[in-house]
Amino acid sequence: MAPFTGTELPGWMAGALEAGLASVVLFGHNTPDPQTAAGLAREIHARAEHCVVAIDEEGGDVTRLQAATGSSLPTAWALGAADDIELTRDVGKALGDLLAACDLDLDLAPVLDVCTDPANPVIGTRAFGDDPDRVANHAKAFATGLMEAGLGTCAKHFPGHGATATDSHTALPLIDLGEREFAREHLAPWRIAPWLDSVMTAHVLVPAQGEGPASISTWSRPLLDRAVGGTYQGLVITDALDMAAVTADPGYGESAVRAIEAGADLLCLGTSLRRDDQQMLREVHDALLDAVDSGRIPRQRLRDRAARTRDRLRSLRTRRRFVPAPRSRTPWTAPSSSVRRPLRGRSVPATRGSSPAPPASSTCVYGPSTPPEPVPSSWSTPCASAACRPWSPSTPTRSMRHPSCSPSPACPAPTRRRGSASRSCSGAGPTRSWSTPACPAPRPIIAAWCSPMAQAAP
Repeated sequence: MAPFTGTELPGWMAGALEAGLASVVLFGHNTPDPQTAAGLAREIHARAEHCVVAIDEEGGDVTRLQAATGSSLPTAWALGAADDIELTRDVGKALGDLLAACDLDLDLAPVLDVCTDPANPVIGTRAFGDDPDRVANHAKAFATGLMEAGLGTCAKHFPGHGATATDSHTALPLIDLGEREFAREHLAPWRIAPWLDSVMTAHVLVPAQGEGPASISTWSRPLLDRAVGGTYQGLVITDALDMAAVTADPGYGESAVRAIEAGADLLCLGTSLRRDDQQMLREVHDALLDAVDSGRIPRQRLRDRAARTRDRLRSLRTRRRFVPAPRSRTPWTAPSSSVRRPLRGRSVPATRGSSPAPPASSTCVYGPSTPPEPVPSSWSTPCASAACRPWSPSTPTRSMRHPSCSPSPACPAPTRRRGSASRSCSGAGPTRSWSTPACPAPRPIIAAWCSPMAQAAP
């Protein structure tokens, strides 16, 4: 699953596709707008009909197609807090329709992490909650919506990334829980994995399960089989191999080899923003060839794995072609009209996790998602701009504010303890209510959320 830099397909990538590259992954720098994403996907398919074009599009805080403005859709945490399974399914379908209209095949979503650490800097509002059953139910509903639109799905990040305060983009996280506690709180949602097309493995240490990061260690695949109650038949995809959690040790090429030894079917090479794109593919290719030549990886095993992977990717492409993409609107307008039910007036309970639950009000819940780093502690959310976002000092790198927000008095730091978070900002004591910007006039979309994409549509 190789990346490339820019908004035009480079010559070397065209050659790789013709040589049999199985998948291409698009990032925000490839997709400044959905039109560009659609053009790239169609060019890739024209050169390699069965190549799967993947994208990391979760809605909420993680978006590629709407990276410049922020996702039109809510975070998983907001959906979990609303706890309306049909709403979650409709949001998944709306996102799937957008991706299908852009001729994309595989969405690296939903998130199955159970966010139990309030200081988690990388999962936070990307999780559907801190309860394993709620996470499983909403992730399955979200995936169902994506598949109804013809998209492939990928559950992530196995075996669970929600109990860590370390970001695997910058270091290797350690989850220091006992085997039973980890299984109860974090493995439980993975029982739904057989209903999805693929699973993404995480760069996390879980000493209770085995040695080494899950993504490149042989203990992870048997654990996945146990979690699903049999032999997992879907694809196993690594998290991005350019992340510091594995590039520091054992290194980029060696991580790819170990991932194959651990049972991975697809290697997500990561983003090319910090590396030469062609060199990334060449380095992994050469490392695998060396492993085969030395006898470390049997040639026939690699051939069999490649054949199995191609069959499964071909089935994803077949599904994508047989489910018609929406034609009633251009790919870059508002989400499907089936997602018009607002959060307005819903009772959203205060639940534990790295970020507070969205408030039950008629105000917007989320807007753009380009995080400033760092977020000054003197900023909070009250602001008239529709682009503002709730901010939590417990997760400064995952929460947002718009530059046009005015400063407000600093709120006290949240009370941090396992499984909870609280703060006081209004003088009325600890509260989970957060000020959010008022929505503009109602639009035929999710009425409770501002939609920068809809506002910018022609």
